[in-house]
Amino acid sequence: MSFLTQLASKGETGVLRGMLKAGTNVNKRDPDGTTALLMAVQNGRTETVRFLLDAGADPNLTGEGDTSCLMLAAHDGLTDIMDLLISHAADVNAQGGNGVTALIFAANNGHSEAVKKLVAAGANVRIRGNQGMTALSCAASHKSEAITTILRAAGAQE
Repeated sequence: MSFLTQLASKGETGVLRGMLKAGTNVNKRDPDGTTALLMAVQNGRTETVRFLLDAGADPNLTGEGDTSCLMLAAHDGLTDIMDLLISHAADVNAQGGNGVTALIFAANNGHSEAVKKLVAAGANVRIRGNQGMTALSCAASHKSEAITTILRAAGAQE
């Protein structure tokens, strides 16, 4: 992990600000593809995410497994971070290496507020992952009636 991504994971916004002023590329990738924004999202550092996005970080760069920042935030139900990413043009229908979307992650992990936000932002409720799963099938398998209701109201079908 580079110094830049370490700082982002710890929420060291002040030091990050200095590095960016000195010319460090906000979208610099570690050898595994990780960016400072991905690390800030993964560690739930809302203010660091805000700073990096405002500094020009690309919310659609992906890391290991083609996982996007929005997928990470949806997986953990980090709705404040999701709002920031969506407001900075994060692709709500991006699919990771296994075909899974942020909506599928949110539904699979029982995050109804995250599901609502994604649906409101235009997430396609009918996308299937590589193994055929949909957000609705994930919600149904976990017996999440609230999420199932949200998805069906948005047009999801089995």
